Order: sequence, then C-alpha cells, then structure tokens
Amino acid sequence: MPPDSVFRSGGRVVFNFTPPAKFLRASAPRLEISIAPDGLTTIKCLEGEICARWITRQPLTLNPNNLMRQWLSKFKTIKPLLRKRHAAPEKPTTTTTTTTTTTTTSTMQPEWFNASLTSTVSALRNTETVVPAPPTAPVLVFPPYDFTFSSHGPNVLLVIPTANADKTRILTSAFASRLPAGAALHPLTVPASSNVGEQPYNEAGPEGAHNRIANALRTLADSPEQRAVLAQHAIGTVMAASIENYIQEGAGGDGGPVDYGFVLIHNASSGRTASAVSRGTTVPRAYYEYARSLGTDGGDDYGRVTAGEVLTANVPGLDKANWHTVVADVSRYDLLTEAINGLEIPW
Repeated sequence: MPPDSVFRSGGRVVFNFTPPAKFLRASAPRLEISIAPDGLTTIKCLEGEICARWITRQPLTLNPNNLMRQWLSKFKTIKPLLRKRHAAPEKPTTTTTTTTTTTTTSTMQPEWFNASLTSTVSALRNTETVVPAPPTAPVLVFPPYDFTFSSHGPNVLLVIPTANADKTRILTSAFASRLPAGAALHPLTVPASSNVGEQPYNEAGPEGAHNRIANALRTLADSPEQRAVLAQHAIGTVMAASIENYIQEGAGGDGGPVDYGFVLIHNASSGRTASAVSRGTTVPRAYYEYARSLGTDGGDDYGRVTAGEVLTANVPGLDKANWHTVVADVSRYDLLTEAINGLEIPW
C-alpha cells in the first residue's frame, strides 16, 4: 500500500494515502498523514476530520518510506476510528411491548456540543456585523522553484488547491471573465493541505493560502499524469489561486474576533503574485472562545476546530461553512467574490 504522494512542507513530512475500501467496509476516504518536527502525527480524512494522532518514536531524518511503514504498523489501531466515521448510519431500533410500540433513536450530542452554547437560528440572526477589509493585504513571496512548467501554447491552467465546490466556482468565474484575448481557461483541482490547522487565526490565514498553492504546485510538478495536462490543453501560463478564511483576533470594533477571507493568486510561470482580503464578519464571541479552547494543531494560531463547527454543533440549521448569512445577513461567498473582483489578476 504505497502512498499516493510524499513531500515535505513547513518542516513536516506529509503523505497522501488512499486505503483500500476493504479496510473500512465502506467507501475509502483519501487520507493525509502529517508528521511534525516534534513527532506529532495527525491523520485527516479528505473532508478534514481528524481521525487519529500519536507521537512518533523516530526522527524525521528517516526516509519517508520508513515513516510510511511506521504509519501502516498503526493501521490496526486506526481502522476502528475510520470505520466509525465512515460506516453507514445505524437504523433506529424498535421495541414492541404488549400494549405499546416505542421507536428509539440515538440521543448522542454532536461533536463540539456545549450545553451553555445551545441556541437557535432566530436568536442569532443579525446579531453580528460586517466590517471593512483591512487597509492592506499581506504580500507573500514564493521562493524560486526547483521545477519549471514548459509553455505549450496560449491557454491558461488554473490550479485550485481545494475540493470546495463554492470556492472553485468563484475562482473559475473570476478568471474566465478576464482571460487574455485568444486564451482558453482550463481549471484543475489539486487538493492540497494548508498546514495551518482547520481554523487559522491571525497571520496563519495568509500562511495557509500560501501553503496550499505551494503544495499544489509541487504535486503538479511531481505528477507526470498531471503535467501531461499542460501539453494536452496547450497551456502557456500556469496560475494558482487559493482562498483561506481566518479569524483575526481583536479586529472588531469592540476588540472582538473577525472572520476575513484571504485571496492569493500566483502566476507560477512569471512569478508574479497578487492578494486581497475580503470584508469581514464579526464572530459570535462565545463560540469563538470555545473553538479556541479546543486546542491547536502544531502552532499557536493553527486552530484544531473551526468556529463554524462549534456554531453548527450548538445551533441546529446553521451552515458550518457559511454561518455568516444568518449572523450578519451576508454570504461568505459574496464577500469573497467582491474581493476577487477587485483584485488585478497577475497575468
């Protein structure tokens, strides 16, 4: 069972691995196994769920294949966790007596449930505000690559390092509407890790967008099958675009947290880069504080659980990725579209 890919990023060794379905008794999720310099090993499923952690007993100077074998040795322990997350939901049980029939269902609370935070959509509606974007966006530099992308024609390859359908739609639409004359656009989804946890805070937001692009371009460069796309579609320019929402602490008018969207566009053919930050939405403070209390994943600003996950666990009916529509009467994706449309694409 070799890994799909192995690479180093930010001091970590990262594997992408798809276990055979027979191990899970269900459809096999794609896994990311990330080993940090301190030995903390994290396994994430494709949708970002953390399945398991442990501390490795070997230094990272070992060959990545040896580390992969070490992970496989843990697989028997991890399988039950994966099966639990990916098994088909259990059917309600029915108990019949001589006088009544009672149907019982599980009363298990959702993960990240906190009784003190339970609320309703109507109670949270329009309780937060939209705030202006920061006056300047962080400028991030990509170091010279040890690989190049040859030109095969006039067309543009847009590398999108996420499987999020809404982000893909926004980015594809923005590029398609502003293509250079005579060029065609070919979007390519290359899911890549941000390496900043599920909930980035402060500078970790821009860092995560940068990491996604760097990791996706490395995957593209290392894959003969994906590089073949360049010639097949007459690609002359390779672009990569990433979106990372993050919470800026202390940015609200009352010193509270604000959720911003950071947009980063990088021309891998010319080296030019552009970035923007969307207008922000203040975050309900109690839910932010609880998300913060649930720990980090490798860095002080690499949050383990998103504020959206905490909100949806305690407020039935909220969308964990777009809770903004309820609390501030604005779609997160409208704010991102606004930021991208105001950004000059570095053709």
